[in-house]
Amino acid sequence: MTQAAFWNALETGEVLCELCPHGCKIPPGKAGICGVRRNTGGGLTAESYGRVTSIALDPVEKKPLYHFHPGAKILSVGSYGCNFRCGFCQNHEISMDVTAPAREFSPREVAALSAELSAKGNIGVAYTYNEPLIGYEFVRDCAKLIAVQGQKNVIVTNGFIQPEPLDRLLLDIHAMNIDLKSFSPAFYREIGGRLEDVKRSIALAVPRCHVEVTTLIVAGKNDSNEEMDALARWLSGVDREIPLHISRCFPSYQMRELPPTPADTVYRLVDMVITPQSLNEESFNGGLLEYPQYTRPEVFGTIKVPEVLLSGHHENIRKWRLKKRVEKTLAVRPELVEQGLKEGLFDAETMKLIKEGMENDERDKSD
Repeated sequence: MTQAAFWNALETGEVLCELCPHGCKIPPGKAGICGVRRNTGGGLTAESYGRVTSIALDPVEKKPLYHFHPGAKILSVGSYGCNFRCGFCQNHEISMDVTAPAREFSPREVAALSAELSAKGNIGVAYTYNEPLIGYEFVRDCAKLIAVQGQKNVIVTNGFIQPEPLDRLLLDIHAMNIDLKSFSPAFYREIGGRLEDVKRSIALAVPRCHVEVTTLIVAGKNDSNEEMDALARWLSGVDREIPLHISRCFPSYQMRELPPTPADTVYRLVDMVITPQSLNEESFNGGLLEYPQYTRPEVFGTIKVPEVLLSGHHENIRKWRLKKRVEKTLAVRPELVEQGLKEGLFDAETMKLIKEGMENDERDKSD
């Protein structure tokens, strides 16, 4: 039996779990809302530790992560339990049933399997299928071993976790897909969570690892133009480079009577977040041409995706893209740079790169 992290014993005999914002006060012999953190003899135990209900070698895009090692595969591991109560849950057989059949795996066994599967294109481990962060200790212990052996750790999560445990875990995490299920506090109350806590997790994770966000659209619940507009504006305020996945819901569990989300609804909401401004910025603006675009596979003939684009480090990627825009414009359309200089379009960072590029061109000509 594994002792849990982040808890305090109370004088009443209850245990206060401090892993997620629920802050469950758990009576002796009982478990918290998640169903896997139990008061055992006045201490908190992690009952799901090493209990694996689902394991598969998946395309990384299935997580979904479309901008993190595209074309690669990743060993995906899940347990059981969840700290939300989504009536439309598509994995309810394991997220809502703590008695789901499971196999025992130690962190060393997971790491060994991950290393073995590298021959099949595996880049590491994704903690997914149910809510992985309620099994914090197992994820933490596996992630350390995976990182040490030079592989990647990915978390697919609802983002409902306190800042301190998230901060510690991020030391070994390379990428996350975080559900932003809605931008409505009422929607989050209905599923047993709080919007502000999830927003905080996204904001904390973005500077530390590669982050993509998923919003599952449930017909009649979170599909208004106004809500999507507010969500996209907030997300772009955190970082304009965060990929947003807008997905159809095929309701299950307690909402089987609802129809699948119409594809037209998804197209409408996509149109809400792809504005004329964003389309312009993706192709040409500010006096500079577009930076080079890469997609899967990671290696195609003699062409390889630059390592910086696989790193998930948003600031380094931004700097690389700006440098490439300057280099490309100086080489192909120098008149655009001249025009931009006349109109005062460039900030100090861009001006420095332009100056360096021009000096390099002069040296090349003199040589």
